Amino acid sequence: MKLDAEGRISLEFARFDDMSAAELHDVLKLRFDVFVLEQESLYPEIDGLDPEAVHGVASDGEGRTVATLRLLNLGGAGAVTIGRVAIAEDARGYGLGRRLMSATLGYLEAHAPRRSVRLGAQRQLEGFYASLGFARTSDVYDDGGIPHVDMERPGR
Repeated sequence: MKLDAEGRISLEFARFDDMSAAELHDVLKLRFDVFVLEQESLYPEIDGLDPEAVHGVASDGEGRTVATLRLLNLGGAGAVTIGRVAIAEDARGYGLGRRLMSATLGYLEAHAPRRSVRLGAQRQLEGFYASLGFARTSDVYDDGGIPHVDMERPGR
């Protein structure tokens, strides 16, 4: 991962319709690379929900997409769902996941105040999400061959 001159990555949130074809391509490619190729999880990655989502996209100093996630039900009532959290393999180990999630939770506090936030976490990441205020709400279940748990963070 190459950081910009100040040692930062850029993080932007955008609706599907406001993203360029190149940006969408990079998001979908990163998700495919992480979930399907690296984790060997065969499931319908393109599930029809992206057009209604707000996408968080982190880029490094060269403009390469290094992390992404999507937010569902942002404009509705009830809980907002965070999903498809993916970080490029060579961008892990720099605290990017925590920075991405912290920025996302800040974004949600501004754009969906007092609403709870849900996610389906890979089981090995349960402690990470718990450190961000999420609590488990389900038993362990299989999702694409990977153990998951549902988690929720109360609205703030």
